[in-house]
Amino acid sequence: MIRHVAAVGLMVWAGTAQAMLAPCYYDKMIREAVTVVQVERIEVGVPDDQGYCAMTSRVARSFRGDLALGDMLRVSVPCEPDGTVGGTIWTSAESIGSFPVAEVHLAADGAIAAYGFGLILLPNLTDVIAWRPITTEICE
Repeated sequence: MIRHVAAVGLMVWAGTAQAMLAPCYYDKMIREAVTVVQVERIEVGVPDDQGYCAMTSRVARSFRGDLALGDMLRVSVPCEPDGTVGGTIWTSAESIGSFPVAEVHLAADGAIAAYGFGLILLPNLTDVIAWRPITTEICE
Protein backbone atom coordinates (compact mmCIF):
# COMPACT_ATOMS: atom_id res chain seq x y z
CA MET A 1 0.00 0.00 0.00
CA ILE A 2 2.78 2.47 0.90
CA ARG A 3 4.59 1.72 -2.38
CA HIS A 4 1.38 2.40 -4.33
CA VAL A 5 0.88 5.80 -2.63
CA ALA A 6 4.54 6.68 -3.22
CA ALA A 7 4.29 5.69 -6.90
CA VAL A 8 1.14 7.80 -7.38
CA GLY A 9 2.79 10.71 -5.58
CA LEU A 10 5.84 10.44 -7.84
CA MET A 11 3.65 10.39 -10.96
CA VAL A 12 1.76 13.50 -9.79
CA TRP A 13 5.04 15.28 -9.01
CA ALA A 14 6.49 14.33 -12.41
CA GLY A 15 3.36 15.64 -14.17
CA THR A 16 3.61 18.89 -12.25
CA ALA A 17 7.26 19.34 -13.19
CA GLN A 18 6.43 18.85 -16.87
CA ALA A 19 3.76 21.56 -16.74
CA MET A 20 6.30 24.20 -15.75
CA LEU A 21 8.31 26.11 -18.33
CA ALA A 22 12.09 26.24 -18.46
CA PRO A 23 13.40 29.66 -17.32
CA CYS A 24 14.71 30.46 -20.82
CA TYR A 25 11.11 30.43 -22.16
CA TYR A 26 9.97 33.02 -19.60
CA ASP A 27 12.98 35.17 -20.59
CA LYS A 28 12.12 34.82 -24.28
CA MET A 29 8.51 35.92 -23.68
CA ILE A 30 9.70 38.95 -21.69
CA ARG A 31 12.11 39.96 -24.48
CA GLU A 32 9.21 39.76 -26.96
CA ALA A 33 6.94 42.08 -24.95
CA VAL A 34 5.47 44.79 -27.20
CA THR A 35 4.92 47.23 -24.32
CA VAL A 36 7.30 47.90 -21.44
CA VAL A 37 6.41 50.58 -18.89
CA GLN A 38 6.98 51.47 -15.27
CA VAL A 39 3.79 52.45 -13.46
CA GLU A 40 2.88 54.11 -10.17
CA ARG A 41 -0.27 54.78 -8.14
CA ILE A 42 -1.08 51.09 -8.24
CA GLU A 43 -4.55 49.98 -7.22
CA VAL A 44 -5.44 46.30 -7.11
CA GLY A 45 -8.96 44.88 -7.17
CA VAL A 46 -10.19 41.69 -5.56
CA PRO A 47 -9.46 38.38 -7.30
CA ASP A 48 -12.03 37.08 -9.77
CA ASP A 49 -13.07 33.42 -9.86
CA GLN A 50 -9.96 32.58 -11.95
CA GLY A 51 -7.56 34.17 -9.42
CA TYR A 52 -6.81 37.32 -11.45
CA CYS A 53 -6.99 40.87 -10.13
CA ALA A 54 -7.55 44.08 -12.06
CA MET A 55 -4.54 46.35 -11.56
CA THR A 56 -4.98 50.02 -12.41
CA SER A 57 -2.00 52.36 -12.49
CA ARG A 58 -0.51 55.44 -14.14
CA VAL A 59 2.40 55.23 -16.60
CA ALA A 60 5.45 56.95 -15.13
CA ARG A 61 8.07 55.73 -17.64
CA SER A 62 7.58 54.24 -21.09
CA PHE A 63 10.35 52.16 -22.65
CA ARG A 64 8.53 50.41 -25.50
CA GLY A 65 5.07 50.56 -27.04
CA ASP A 66 2.28 53.10 -27.45
CA LEU A 67 1.67 54.08 -23.82
CA ALA A 68 2.86 57.56 -22.83
CA LEU A 69 3.65 59.31 -19.57
CA GLY A 70 0.44 59.81 -17.59
CA ASP A 71 -1.64 57.22 -19.47
CA MET A 72 -3.76 54.96 -17.31
CA LEU A 73 -3.08 51.24 -17.58
CA ARG A 74 -5.59 48.62 -16.52
CA VAL A 75 -4.39 45.05 -16.78
CA SER A 76 -5.34 41.69 -15.33
CA VAL A 77 -2.64 40.14 -13.13
CA PRO A 78 -2.44 36.62 -11.66
CA CYS A 79 -2.86 37.37 -7.96
CA GLU A 80 -4.37 34.32 -6.27
CA PRO A 81 -3.63 30.81 -7.51
CA ASP A 82 -6.70 28.66 -8.01
CA GLY A 83 -4.77 25.46 -7.32
CA THR A 84 -4.16 24.69 -10.98
CA VAL A 85 -0.67 23.49 -11.76
CA GLY A 86 1.07 25.25 -14.60
CA GLY A 87 3.58 27.85 -15.64
CA THR A 88 1.80 30.94 -14.24
CA ILE A 89 3.74 33.16 -11.84
CA TRP A 90 1.35 34.29 -9.09
CA THR A 91 1.88 37.45 -7.03
CA SER A 92 -0.41 38.19 -4.09
CA ALA A 93 -2.72 41.20 -4.40
CA GLU A 94 -1.36 42.45 -1.08
CA SER A 95 2.22 42.40 -2.41
CA ILE A 96 1.28 44.17 -5.63
CA GLY A 97 -0.58 46.90 -3.76
CA SER A 98 2.23 47.43 -1.26
CA PHE A 99 4.82 48.49 -3.86
CA PRO A 100 4.90 52.09 -5.11
CA VAL A 101 6.12 51.14 -8.60
CA ALA A 102 5.87 48.19 -10.96
CA GLU A 103 7.47 47.42 -14.27
CA VAL A 104 4.95 45.89 -16.65
CA HIS A 105 5.85 43.89 -19.75
CA LEU A 106 2.82 43.29 -21.96
CA ALA A 107 2.47 40.71 -24.70
CA ALA A 108 0.83 41.54 -28.04
CA ASP A 109 -2.56 40.41 -26.67
CA GLY A 110 -2.35 42.95 -23.82
CA ALA A 111 -1.74 40.34 -21.12
CA ILE A 112 1.17 40.37 -18.69
CA ALA A 113 4.02 38.72 -20.58
CA ALA A 114 5.36 35.30 -19.61
CA TYR A 115 2.31 34.19 -17.61
CA GLY A 116 2.78 36.82 -14.90
CA PHE A 117 6.57 36.96 -14.91
CA GLY A 118 6.34 40.28 -16.78
CA LEU A 119 5.19 42.06 -13.62
CA ILE A 120 8.16 43.28 -11.60
CA LEU A 121 7.54 45.11 -8.33
CA LEU A 122 9.98 47.94 -7.63
CA PRO A 123 10.75 50.21 -4.66
CA ASN A 124 11.13 53.26 -6.96
CA LEU A 125 11.26 54.41 -10.57
CA THR A 126 14.36 53.66 -12.60
CA ASP A 127 15.69 55.17 -15.80
CA VAL A 128 16.39 51.73 -17.22
CA ILE A 129 14.42 48.54 -17.65
CA ALA A 130 14.73 46.72 -14.34
CA TRP A 131 14.06 43.23 -15.72
CA ARG A 132 17.10 41.02 -16.09
CA PRO A 133 17.11 37.52 -17.61
CA ILE A 134 16.97 34.70 -15.09
CA THR A 135 19.11 32.44 -17.24
CA THR A 136 21.77 32.63 -19.89
CA GLU A 137 20.37 29.49 -21.50
CA ILE A 138 19.15 29.95 -25.07
CA CYS A 139 15.79 28.43 -25.98
CA GLU A 140 15.37 26.85 -29.35
